[in-house]
Amino acid sequence: MENKTMQFNKTRIEIGDFHINIDNFLQEPYIIPPLNVFTPDSYSTFCESLMEAGTTGLDYQKVSNGRQGKIVKKFYMYYKSDSFWRKCAPGFSNNNYAWKAWSSFIPVKTTISTRIVYAPENREQYKVSVAPKVFLFPFGWSTWLSFFVAGPHDLQDLSVLVKSIFNDPVFIASHSQTPLGLNSIWTDIASKIHDDIFGGEERYIRNPDETFVITTVMGKGAGSLSCRALDPDTDQPALHGIIDPWSSAVSKISQENIYVRKNESVFDFLVRDKRGFFNWQYHLMDGQKINNNKLDCYHRNTFISLMLAKLQVELLKTKIENREKFIPEFDTILENALVTLKDKPYKNASLLFFLGTDDIKTLLEKASVLLYTKPNPGKP
Repeated sequence: MENKTMQFNKTRIEIGDFHINIDNFLQEPYIIPPLNVFTPDSYSTFCESLMEAGTTGLDYQKVSNGRQGKIVKKFYMYYKSDSFWRKCAPGFSNNNYAWKAWSSFIPVKTTISTRIVYAPENREQYKVSVAPKVFLFPFGWSTWLSFFVAGPHDLQDLSVLVKSIFNDPVFIASHSQTPLGLNSIWTDIASKIHDDIFGGEERYIRNPDETFVITTVMGKGAGSLSCRALDPDTDQPALHGIIDPWSSAVSKISQENIYVRKNESVFDFLVRDKRGFFNWQYHLMDGQKINNNKLDCYHRNTFISLMLAKLQVELLKTKIENREKFIPEFDTILENALVTLKDKPYKNASLLFFLGTDDIKTLLEKASVLLYTKPNPGKP
């Protein structure tokens, strides 16, 4: 059996970057940041204001003493009492949101003024919309770009699309009429977010080049992809382009890249690499609203769990690589990050694969030694 040209009609793609700024955790801070949200008390006060504001949100100028933001418009409470946050933050509720948000890594959703349009030189028969979002943490932020693909497309179309997102100047942003590549979009947003939230020079900032990409097909035509019938000349190279768009090589995928879900159906599987994931769940693509919502939640929550884990990993790297004098609260955040990464409260195939790699295991071991080995005061 071979996979014929399978037509999709709806696909979601999520990508995100990572930024860590530890300057505000130093015992001798370098600058006074524009936004006072970098201690447990100030973050708690900020979150209390967000709860009171509700869906209206808080204007940047209101919380920055009238300062005009370069890109930030509003802040919103991101936590809601659903199954994802109940697993990721046990004992968490609307009643204790404000004072537990700091230690539980609950981000603040930030809307920005930048508008982005996907505008490739060659227009396709499907439509692609993109929505930028920024999520703020006490120790940094993450910029997410959410893509929605609507209209007839297939596996090869998705591969071309994902590779173009990462490698070609296919974006028109509100600040430039010249087509921009993804790195230019990341850089512009990052620079303005840093100025609006953290301030000062980017002295202690970590800007990893790595990003995650998750692609989930939400709707399809007749039939289904089968992980045992992926054509080596068409399907496999296309899937490799989706999970590794950074590579210029035309490669096939191996069985190590394929994870078949617990029901052991060849029609429900995940194709994965260190930073890229393709999610195919045939049993949820039956057109029923309840299953469509389940698939949408799984896609979104998988991405959130990966992004949180990656930020926590980068935070631990920062501690390992910098021997600065930090405020005590910084170690509290690090210890919570380590516990969360080891416990993996929201288990999913993508997260388990990421945290199961040798380099992550080694990092967690180093972090454990650093955080839990107390210095001997009797030694010189």
